[in-house]
Amino acid sequence: MKEYPILFSAPMVKAILDGTKTQTRRVIKPRGVSDDVAQWLHAMAKGVDMPCPYGKPGDVLWVRETFVLERWDDEPKFAADRPTQYNPGDGSEWSEEYWLRPHYRATDPAPDLCYEDDENDDGEPKCKWRPSIFMPRWASRITLEIVNIRVERVQEITRNDAKAEGANFVWRWDASRKPELHKRGLLNPYIANYSVLWDEINEKRGFGWNVNPFVWVIEFQRRGITQPAPDAGDSAVSTSLVHASALSTSQTEPTPTQRG
Repeated sequence: MKEYPILFSAPMVKAILDGTKTQTRRVIKPRGVSDDVAQWLHAMAKGVDMPCPYGKPGDVLWVRETFVLERWDDEPKFAADRPTQYNPGDGSEWSEEYWLRPHYRATDPAPDLCYEDDENDDGEPKCKWRPSIFMPRWASRITLEIVNIRVERVQEITRNDAKAEGANFVWRWDASRKPELHKRGLLNPYIANYSVLWDEINEKRGFGWNVNPFVWVIEFQRRGITQPAPDAGDSAVSTSLVHASALSTSQTEPTPTQRG
């Protein structure tokens, strides 16, 4: 079993947490075989080893989402759904231990934070959300197990699959949309809403709905986080202060930028 990071937008994170999203589609990008996806898929069918970059059934995906880290001077109370990282300090005379705990933009209100590097501080609390690409492994709260992977064109999605993608049933009229999109919305609102979401993420990248690209269809089930309880019981929570140093997370591995 291997682990792979995967990015999701805030609405999709909510859908995963609600249990309404159990699939994700990601554009297939040929790697060294052919610039044409159809030819690449044909070559793969002939035995070319081009595995899915997101893993295989049984592998694990850990979700990266928009976040911010809060620094605690005393150990915060244990929360099973909230990962915490302990930092003992570097051993120097002025070094102090501290704890880091994430807030998530998808579900949490913006926390009242202060930063040492604010040059034009107006005295108001601020929250500098960090892009999901920078989330470290320990701060991820959602773990997904891959149960199936297949390849198809994005427009081959069915009503049930669009529903499993977290698409909404309610179609909203928008005069700026093309007539064919409204027809699609009336006939199958799940697929129409998913096509809108797909274009919001992929159209500018050259993989819009009308392009009908080949995609990896990844079906998954949620595992949740694996945050062990402390041996010595819960600790009392005291005052906390967020510093810019608490936000210095590192990207340890390359990840796709698609978030659908």
